[in-house]
Amino acid sequence: NPSHFIEEACRIIDLLNPSLNAVNTAFFDHAFEMAKHIDRRKPFAGVPYMIKDLSDYKGFRTAYGSRSMLNNISQKNSTYVNAVIEQGFIPLGKTNTPEHGSLPTTEPLAFGPTLNPWNLEYSSGGSSGGAAVAVSTGMVPIAHASDGGGSIRIPASNCGVFGLKVSRGRHIGSSQGDLSFSVKGAISRSVRDSVGHLYHTQRTDSRAPLPPINFVKRPLKRRLKIGLIINGVDNVVPSDEVLNALDETVSLCEALGHKVSPTAFPASVIEMGNTMLISRAQTLLDYYDNVAKRLGRPVDEREFEPWTLQQMAYCQTITENQSINALRHIKKMTADMLNIHQKFDLLLMPVLATKPVKLGYLKSSK
Repeated sequence: NPSHFIEEACRIIDLLNPSLNAVNTAFFDHAFEMAKHIDRRKPFAGVPYMIKDLSDYKGFRTAYGSRSMLNNISQKNSTYVNAVIEQGFIPLGKTNTPEHGSLPTTEPLAFGPTLNPWNLEYSSGGSSGGAAVAVSTGMVPIAHASDGGGSIRIPASNCGVFGLKVSRGRHIGSSQGDLSFSVKGAISRSVRDSVGHLYHTQRTDSRAPLPPINFVKRPLKRRLKIGLIINGVDNVVPSDEVLNALDETVSLCEALGHKVSPTAFPASVIEMGNTMLISRAQTLLDYYDNVAKRLGRPVDEREFEPWTLQQMAYCQTITENQSINALRHIKKMTADMLNIHQKFDLLLMPVLATKPVKLGYLKSSK
């Protein structure tokens, strides 16, 4: 009975969420009603699920982690959320995220910080911090997430769960030729679950930019050529703790028979700088303008956090020439990374250069 799964998930959320703050909006009654009418033929029929508070779910609040949107009730589902519901998942609520998903930690002023369950003094990561904590503590087995600059991978790493950022254009709801860095996906407890989620939410239409993947049923038997990248963007050197973990992973891969060879990011990736922010500047400015129109005055610290206001000020200085160069840069990085993947089956690298930081280290406050 799907209602039993929903009841158990709600019990765990009620027990743990007051001390962890992973869920900022709950709709348990709605979930129980959905469970009564679930089509059991669907691949994930009755599986408890969470939606990140950056995506619309009809009839419930989508706040984008922001005080400016606390009264925003979604009028329809996002395309991706529709695809998820169609597979039988039952959402129980919205997970906490930093304002506009812009920070690698989840500490919005609107809802307060999401705590790392392994150590409550540390960051859960961001921007899908609520999703990672919900999965790592067993509130739900899998949760919706999204990733532009690490927003699935960072919280998955911080909380000890599995996070996959898929290729641009791969998921339902993405547009062909999209140069945005952000993609939709999930955080789960296993490769199997995340691949199953992707298999059922990938684009399969005739205009999809990538061929569909198959469902993974068993481990790969083929020996792989793995490229090892140690230093990160801007040539950041990992800490000793991260290097030790990387060494252990290399040893494991070699013991399994795979060939690991050192390589490095192309110069275009090392020098990416502000390209990601420039590429999404117009989207952010349109959003800020819409909030200002609703208020009837310019936005300020009453609506947005200091980091957001600084970001907005920067976006307003971006020239058309900078935007054109940013798009060229993205295309160059894409071509360079495709070239690396001609030499290697996959790349092995740290998610972060350091262990998780303490809460407050990256907090968006004065």
